[in-house]
Amino acid sequence: MPGPAATSSFGSRDTAWIAATLLGTVVLAHAVVALSWVHETQVPAVRLASAWLAGMLLLRRPTPRVAIGVIVACAAVLGALVMWAAPPARLPIVLGHSVLRIAEAALTYIAVVAVGCDPRGLRRLSDLAWLGAIAVVAAPSMTGLVAVAVLQSSVHADPFSVWRDWALGGAFGMLTLLPAVLASTPGEWRRFRQPGSLVLFGVLAALCIAGVVIASLWMRQPLIVLLLPLLVASLRLGVLGTALLDLLAVLTLLAVHRWMPGARVSALHELGFGELAGYAAFGLIAPLLVSVQTERRRATARELRDAAHQLRVLHDHVPAAIGLIDADGRYRLINRRYAEFLAHEPEEVIGRMQRDILGADYEKSVEDPVARAMAGERATFETRVNGRDLEVHYVPNFTERGRNGFFVLATDVSARIAAEHALQEEKERIRVTLDSIGDAVITCDPQLRITLLNPVGEAMTGWTETDAVGRVIDEVVRLVDADGDDDVVSPMHTALTDDRIVSTQRDRALVRRDGLRFAVEDSSAPIHDSEGRVIGGVMVLHDISETRAMAVRMAHQAQHDHLTDLPNRVLMQDRLEHAVAAIPQGGRGALMFVDLDHFKTINDSLGHQVGDVVLQEVAHRLQSTVRPGDTVSRQGGDEFVVLLERLDDPQVAARAAERMIDAMRPPIDVEGHRLHVSLSIGIALYPQDANDRRSLMRHADAALYHAKHAGRARYSFFARSMSERAERRLRMEHELRDALAHGGLFLVYQPKVQRPSGAIIGMEALVRWRRADGSLVPPMEFIPIAEESSLVNDVDRWVMREACRQASAWRDGGQLPGPVSVNVSLARFDADRLLRTVGEALGDAGLPGPLLEIEFTESQMFADHERAERLITGLHAMGVRIAIDDFGTGYSSLGYLANHRFDTIKIDRSFVSGLPGDAKQGAVVQAIIAMASALEAHVVAEGVETHAQASMLDAHGCREVQGYLYSRPLEVGDFEVLLERGVVMQTDAA
Repeated sequence: MPGPAATSSFGSRDTAWIAATLLGTVVLAHAVVALSWVHETQVPAVRLASAWLAGMLLLRRPTPRVAIGVIVACAAVLGALVMWAAPPARLPIVLGHSVLRIAEAALTYIAVVAVGCDPRGLRRLSDLAWLGAIAVVAAPSMTGLVAVAVLQSSVHADPFSVWRDWALGGAFGMLTLLPAVLASTPGEWRRFRQPGSLVLFGVLAALCIAGVVIASLWMRQPLIVLLLPLLVASLRLGVLGTALLDLLAVLTLLAVHRWMPGARVSALHELGFGELAGYAAFGLIAPLLVSVQTERRRATARELRDAAHQLRVLHDHVPAAIGLIDADGRYRLINRRYAEFLAHEPEEVIGRMQRDILGADYEKSVEDPVARAMAGERATFETRVNGRDLEVHYVPNFTERGRNGFFVLATDVSARIAAEHALQEEKERIRVTLDSIGDAVITCDPQLRITLLNPVGEAMTGWTETDAVGRVIDEVVRLVDADGDDDVVSPMHTALTDDRIVSTQRDRALVRRDGLRFAVEDSSAPIHDSEGRVIGGVMVLHDISETRAMAVRMAHQAQHDHLTDLPNRVLMQDRLEHAVAAIPQGGRGALMFVDLDHFKTINDSLGHQVGDVVLQEVAHRLQSTVRPGDTVSRQGGDEFVVLLERLDDPQVAARAAERMIDAMRPPIDVEGHRLHVSLSIGIALYPQDANDRRSLMRHADAALYHAKHAGRARYSFFARSMSERAERRLRMEHELRDALAHGGLFLVYQPKVQRPSGAIIGMEALVRWRRADGSLVPPMEFIPIAEESSLVNDVDRWVMREACRQASAWRDGGQLPGPVSVNVSLARFDADRLLRTVGEALGDAGLPGPLLEIEFTESQMFADHERAERLITGLHAMGVRIAIDDFGTGYSSLGYLANHRFDTIKIDRSFVSGLPGDAKQGAVVQAIIAMASALEAHVVAEGVETHAQASMLDAHGCREVQGYLYSRPLEVGDFEVLLERGVVMQTDAA
């Protein structure tokens, strides 16, 4: 029984509704009796209570439980009041009336809901028709039959009269009160309460009351007068106002008929009270129907206006351009979007043709779509208007009169076109990238069918993209184990199945279509769509064949000498470690240190290119002298190491050394030079000499050192005494390094004397070393060690700076009689370094160049003519004097001496010591003096220790001497005493 608005909630509004329903039903039921609106058949001629109850139920549409409760409550309240107030004789009749009233209302409510009718607001005539059929006809008629059975026995009236009176009384209530109740919706009440409506209602109500009274007094048909204000109400006040006026008019008419006997002049006085009530109710139904229809038309008009407004809003705000072109090709309608596209206001467009707005060229470009649309066909095309890319649809406009132009629907697809162009460019960039990338790229769909294969992929697999697309990836990309022929599962399977990136595998080989295989690295990853679903995969293959080959080459280069391709120091040490550790019980082996004799001379005189060729030939000859299992290694420079494993006898090592020395006897021809090279070899045996790598290498080095000092071009086995000498040498090198760092070195000065006056004309600075215990180390012990190591450069630098500093101090004190001479070793000849050292020393001391003389030994100076020339030129540029020390003991080029200016030539003490007794040495000395005179160089005789030697030198024209005859080398303090005197007295040192 619940209606569409039924709900299960129950609140304060429901309570108020129930109270109003109960109160109205009770009040109206008793009001009829109180007003004596009852037929002679004791049937109420006006029955309003059932109409009120039915209207309240239909208006509220409660749940079945609530509806039943309200109906029962109304019946109970009415029954209780009847039993309390009715006389006992009339109790059955009154109680029957009450129950039937409630039953009539309930029957009306149930029937209306059952047929799906919703009469609230009285909006539709169809709802009114159902309501009239049920509430006015069916329900009163059916309850009238029950009333006949109930009342006939009590009043003894005609059954038809009882039924008629009951049906008319029920119909009266339903026709008059029920419409007013059902029209009482919130919307109708809001409209009714408007000031204009209330005033109009008051005026019309007054007219109705006045009209009823006047018409009843003087007119035979008063209802005609009532229709006029009621019709006005139906047109102006709506359904609620009309229903209320209907109710007021009918009740006024009944009241006049009942209580104004003088008003019965009208034709209505001939009717009984019940007939009058029914006649009035039915007679005034017309205004109500008019109001309903009027409201329906108003609602329809509002809906049409709203729809038109909504359509216009939609039309103007739809993101597409909409227009209408008639059969003459003129615009009849455009929306705002269309106006924006045309860059015109709508009023500028309406009535004009496309060529007027967009030009003749545009009209010509759309001739075909326009012709098709005019012929009744849809046409779709893309065009460009005012900088916009548009997608245009022409849709024929069919009316009742046939085709009448066409609609234009256009959307701005500029963004889409731009996106398509950008997408195309991006695809082209991706394609170019894939085509130019150095790796193979293969993509596939979820079924592992290939969708793309780039050019590198074509080259690597042997398949063209045309042939490969659509094939299963395993057919095109066949991967096997790198160390065998077993097929491996494609990583693409795992990537798509597990939805993850499969890391690169380095143990794979790719078998090309023609069977060729090469090592590859592969990596696969799934491809996802915007929702994260796997839609395919991508595989990248990188050819690592060249990388692996390069790795092998680099590993070889890392362990082999780049010049000779022999094992280098790292590989030799590794093999030596292994050989020493794996020596079997009773086994033995040998480690040989091999050094080229005087190789530095070749490098310095002929250049490194010649030296490199010599080293390559030496490496080749050394390899030819050893067994296949032995190792020949180059350690660097001219140093080689040979490892001999599995020696039966130490003599095997000796014979191997002899073969190596003999292999060097044939000359080496390089760039027109015939070079003779010899070897010095040191041999250490293991495990007897040492059983660890470091000790064994140290012992072999000591043996090599012994072989060199024993005369070179020979070999020497290690002995314990060699180790002791080597340790002393290393210890002295360490101590010399410490002396350089902590001031253990100092200078002594030996004067150069002018004969016969004895005047000091200069001095030679000589380096000395004093240990921390005060003991002196002879120069002949530590100078060779410095020259063999890198310390000689540091010693030379210190001597140069200290000598220049001291000379500058004597000069500032007015004590410097002439230049100070400094011996410089060219054991590690670096002209640029030496020039830089001299320049820094002079600059720091503030000493002029001519007050410094640098002495070079003859053999070192002329070992490399090119670098010597650069050195001489640089020193002369600084004003520094140059002296040839120990002249006559080496090999000098007379042409070289003639082409370059040397300031001083010093006669070696070995020639002076033989004077005056050795005639040959005297002749040599005389020749040196004569040559120096011819070259305009000073001559200084070294090692002059006797008067006889000095006299002999005077006789040959040598006036500058240096030696113990005049002074030993002196420390600064003692030498300054000599400088104060300015002359040195002769002392016979012989």
